[in-house]
Amino acid sequence: MGEQVFQGATVVGLKFSSGIVIAGERRMTYGSYIQSSNAKKVFLLNDRMAIGAAGTVGDLQNIIRLLKEEMRYYEGEVKGKMKVRSAAKLLSNILYSLKVFPAMAEFVLGGIENGSPVLAVLDPVGSVLEDDFVAVGSGGSISIGIIEELYKPGLSEGEAIDIAVKGVKQGIRRDALSGGDIDYVVVTKEKSYEGKARL
Repeated sequence: MGEQVFQGATVVGLKFSSGIVIAGERRMTYGSYIQSSNAKKVFLLNDRMAIGAAGTVGDLQNIIRLLKEEMRYYEGEVKGKMKVRSAAKLLSNILYSLKVFPAMAEFVLGGIENGSPVLAVLDPVGSVLEDDFVAVGSGGSISIGIIEELYKPGLSEGEAIDIAVKGVKQGIRRDALSGGDIDYVVVTKEKSYEGKARL
């Protein structure tokens, strides 16, 4: 039997007063080997929705690509924008359809729906849970502690970004499979954008 291969990550998400932020680091590992420090794990899906993923990079890239295509098809058919909860259900169905050979990836999906922030976490077989803050990946269990300590309802955008970055930094400090620079995406009622933070 060959060497077991793990690809780790630290990806976190949290809601704030007018939106959501999702942050993650960039390390890609193959066993104990650092294959890349440039593996992006958080993305804007459109102007009102974002996603972050932890796990096998090939799985997360293909599933996000499939999700984007399905969203485009849906929006072309109904001539309207897909809601965040609908996108979470669609992603859940994609993941559940792979349950015999599940994708080695966990997802954080969030955005604005009916003027309010929505944040959901999905496991590799499609369970969907909404929460105010979440963390996934090999460093997620480390980063959730600092987020839980600092989180409070009604955070400002700047406070939320700061807490998300601190959570990922804590994962990087204690999880050998996490590392590199930190990316984050922000979605509010008025805007969506990507940013970077350095260690």
